[in-house]
Amino acid sequence: MTEAVFWLYSGLGAARVPRSAASTVEVEAVPCSVVSMTAFEPLTDPRNGVVSPGGRIVGCPQVVVDGFLVADHLREVLLDPESERYHIIPDTLRQEFIFRIFQFLCLGGQWCQYEDDIQPYLDTTKMLYKDLVR
Repeated sequence: MTEAVFWLYSGLGAARVPRSAASTVEVEAVPCSVVSMTAFEPLTDPRNGVVSPGGRIVGCPQVVVDGFLVADHLREVLLDPESERYHIIPDTLRQEFIFRIFQFLCLGGQWCQYEDDIQPYLDTTKMLYKDLVR
């Protein structure tokens, strides 16, 4: 007999949990007002130090933030509020569904193989967002 399980997605991670009756359910409205990828220009502007002029993600000394290995300035911007670059992304964009997709793709999980360039993350984010929000 197999155990009934489901995946619980919370914050930036996922956990396999045994299936049981929920005692409470919390719902959060997530804005979907961004209609252009120009919102991500602060990340793609080489003057901000996240990517090089060719779009390659710039590395940094490794630290662990919230259980994630941060070895480049992109993940630093996504995770570390103490970073000097964190504030190039406004809080209003951080709340948007499209940004949450981007963040999920960039951070991945335990078996994630990171990209060296930012463009695959942006292209996949756009594709998923267009498919999910119509």
